[in-house]
Amino acid sequence: LGATSDANKREVRIKKAVQQLKKSLKPYIKLESFTSSIDLIRFERTWNNTKYYFVINDKREFGSYVGPWKAVKDKGAANTGKLIIRKKVGAVYELSRGKKVNFTTNKNLTEIPLSFDTNDGRIYLALDKEIAKISLELPQSVTNGSNFTIKAKILDANNQPMSGYLNLVRKIEDLIW
Repeated sequence: LGATSDANKREVRIKKAVQQLKKSLKPYIKLESFTSSIDLIRFERTWNNTKYYFVINDKREFGSYVGPWKAVKDKGAANTGKLIIRKKVGAVYELSRGKKVNFTTNKNLTEIPLSFDTNDGRIYLALDKEIAKISLELPQSVTNGSNFTIKAKILDANNQPMSGYLNLVRKIEDLIW
């Protein structure tokens, strides 16, 4: 890629190389999700049949870095774009903020609008159905220092479990700050 101390020139070279690599791999790799901007980095994690989409805004600009001029883009920059998933979904939740988010579907693509004020990261959960209710089963009483179980059911609009039970076993002192 060639060495340079100018962050803008280095960024252009790196992004060009990444785009060329993506283009050359396209016939061999079909991503299940992607973003509309090279500055929006995404990756996926799967638990059972559930996918979690992590998106990080890596757009940067020059800030107050003390050092060689224009060598480091050290300040996070605002950015917008989309997370695109290659399937239709029924609901999207942003887990990092604990809320349901808007999305659009067209054919077999789901598009989730993204907006960042600075460098930040978000976790999205895309489900086939909307979560209608979370039901908890709690013990009647717990003794200090003993283990206990909380059972949670995530239910759809038909009161049917969506992703099974979530069992948590914790010591009471672990729940105390």
